[in-house]
Amino acid sequence: MWKPQLEIGNIRFRQIVDQLATDIASGMLQAGDRLPPQRELATSLNVKLSTVSRAYQEAARQRLVGGEVGRGTYVLGPGTDANMFASRPPAPPVYDLSTAVPASPPGDEALAAALAGLTPRDHADLAGYPPPRLIERTRRAIGDWLTWRGLERRPQIIVPCAGAHAALQALLLEKTRPGDPILVESFTFPGIKILAKQLRLRLVPVEQDGEGVTPEGLDAAAGGSAARIAILVPTLQNPTGAVMSEQRRRAVAAVAVRHDLTVVEDDVYGPLGALPPLSRDLGPRGVIVSGLSQSVLPGLRFGFVAGDDRSLEKLQDSLHLTTWLMAPFSMLIGSNWIDNGFAQTRVEWQRAEIAARWRQMLAMLGPTAQPPAPHAWLQVEGDPDEMVLRCRAAGVGVVSAGTFAAGRKSIARIRICLTAAATRNDLAEALRILAVLGVRT
Repeated sequence: MWKPQLEIGNIRFRQIVDQLATDIASGMLQAGDRLPPQRELATSLNVKLSTVSRAYQEAARQRLVGGEVGRGTYVLGPGTDANMFASRPPAPPVYDLSTAVPASPPGDEALAAALAGLTPRDHADLAGYPPPRLIERTRRAIGDWLTWRGLERRPQIIVPCAGAHAALQALLLEKTRPGDPILVESFTFPGIKILAKQLRLRLVPVEQDGEGVTPEGLDAAAGGSAARIAILVPTLQNPTGAVMSEQRRRAVAAVAVRHDLTVVEDDVYGPLGALPPLSRDLGPRGVIVSGLSQSVLPGLRFGFVAGDDRSLEKLQDSLHLTTWLMAPFSMLIGSNWIDNGFAQTRVEWQRAEIAARWRQMLAMLGPTAQPPAPHAWLQVEGDPDEMVLRCRAAGVGVVSAGTFAAGRKSIARIRICLTAAATRNDLAEALRILAVLGVRT
């Protein structure tokens, strides 16, 4: 039975939570392990029962543990916030559909070919900090990428960063202060939850439906929270796969104008969809954060912040926080691939592969009105955390809805990433297992 390694005495509830998180990350505690009853743990630590109760409540809020009548409190499975970003995660399942990564073409030699084509001058650029000419070339390539994405006018400010997550982190460091409210979809991507915790930001969930956030929900959340920033994923939203229609985009843009909201558009999946960025309708209120990791190559840390918001000039001047953290290798390969059209060709391949894998899912798990996406938001019976454990025991890694919940409310859903399977045959076997377990679209 687990007991935190804490010095007996004036123990605070957060110390218990921190030790629990550490023991989960280290593998000392595994998914499904049962924690001691609250009264028993309080006695062993010589603390008040209320201290342990608060610790268990906070651990449940952080999705470290779950509980049910008759079973007690137990460690949640992989796919929770703690385990998704742990440095020593549990052993992987046979078919891991938990991580959002693009598909890889069979026998892919694109990177090897790109390396073979580098010139002696390129080699010199790779040996030091990014030279000014490479930084400017990267900005031009990003501008070309956004033009290809459908922006009618290039953003005035383009800041290259070491991936989309780093871009979002730099942006929030510049534009927010601890305690600020940030509007997000009611089920949002785990990265923003981690950043909000690190920067002490308050996430305000916005009502969403099959097209993403609703205009009414955004209007109510903006009015009730006094938030000045919304972080939205209009195309192939993670985790739901929702895509805003043209009409919905115009309505959301109108709400942003009415409340003077800056909309940070996470466009990492945008290239895989059919519509241009929402920022096209937002003018200086729209800021795009994106990169190539979800549409071209996951290891290519080629990201950026772009927009007409003049406050972004501070980011452009803070090279130590943004562009200098980007490896010259990523700048060089990413720019080359955009310039020669390979990045766009790879996106077209991804679209076709996603469509094929989506058809596999429909055949196994049933029909859905959602458009093809690299990830799917699936229905389960009962507790989604329990289903995560059942799936893992059967050899398939999935993620519970609770991992994505911006508030306390969760639903009976799990997310899978179709493109995470190494091959379509692997995906077919994983989908067969999910179907047997009763998972449906």
